[in-house]
Amino acid sequence: MRMRGQAYIVYRRSRIGKITHDTPRGARKLGPTCTSKMCQKSVQRKCHQFSIDDRQAVFNTFWETMSWGQRKVYVTNLVDTIPTKRPGKNTGESRRKGPLIYHLINEMGKHKVCNKIFLNSLGIKEWTVRYRMGNSTHGMSPDTESSRPRIKQTKKEDERTFMKEFLESLPKLPSHYCRKSSSKLYLKPVLQSKKLCRLYMEKCHAEKVSPLSLATLHLILEDGDISLFSPKRDQCDLCYSCRLGKLCEDMWKQHTERKEQARMQKDTDKKNPQQKLCSVYTMDLQAVKVAPFLSASAVYYKTKLAVYNCTMYNLQSRDAVCYWFDETQGDLVASCFASCIVDTLSRTIK
Repeated sequence: MRMRGQAYIVYRRSRIGKITHDTPRGARKLGPTCTSKMCQKSVQRKCHQFSIDDRQAVFNTFWETMSWGQRKVYVTNLVDTIPTKRPGKNTGESRRKGPLIYHLINEMGKHKVCNKIFLNSLGIKEWTVRYRMGNSTHGMSPDTESSRPRIKQTKKEDERTFMKEFLESLPKLPSHYCRKSSSKLYLKPVLQSKKLCRLYMEKCHAEKVSPLSLATLHLILEDGDISLFSPKRDQCDLCYSCRLGKLCEDMWKQHTERKEQARMQKDTDKKNPQQKLCSVYTMDLQAVKVAPFLSASAVYYKTKLAVYNCTMYNLQSRDAVCYWFDETQGDLVASCFASCIVDTLSRTIK
């Protein structure tokens, strides 16, 4: 579609390196004709001899029947460069390449026109013409598809491998709220973007490796399913779907009513312990901690323990019990939390 001059969607890279395919580009259009009085009075310029049909035929031929290489040759053959008459004072060669003379072709032949009607008839910009003329010899453009020299780009595989090994050496934590639906890992909360870049630069300097760009660092983080920030708040699937506009109004209303009923029941249960009708406990799991928790650069690459804290709170007696365990003693599974609940109840109920 881009080759035919039609509207298309292009790829765009953000500042953090994320690539999206959502940037529209407009179609090529036939511009307005020349209305200059100077061209109308001129004997050399024949802008008035090109009607709207003639210009539309030139535009259609240029964008519908030609390839990129043919368009480059077509433009360079219709534009002439007048050599500079006055050479440079010091070098003997002028930096000015000289004015450009534009032509168009109709049934009457090839005629000289102004740059406005030439550019508008082909739907191109002036910099495109000047670039083609600056890179052409005897009317032929050397940078066509068949003759353009391909520059082999270095992929820097060694540097990318070093960056991946550096990221793998950093301690990572699982998501606190979204473990069931997400496999993303998170770096320590104190390790933000600037600090991560500084550590990477220090590591490259110590190992004598050429550092890569910040955009490459973010791309490798995304490929490795690693994030710099931990999720701030838990959110159920229905709330998230409603936020994206993918949930019908009836389902959202039922979900809201159930939420209000649960909140009212919670308030009622809070009053019952005060009247000594029942025992009510609240339970919460603290965000995952690492041990030891230090901010020195030297310990970032050391293996650390992931530590968990499950808290049980009695609303009647206001007693709290913290079950503190690390990843070697238990994992974040239902059996661990069931053990905490059973132990709390066995302490209270005799």
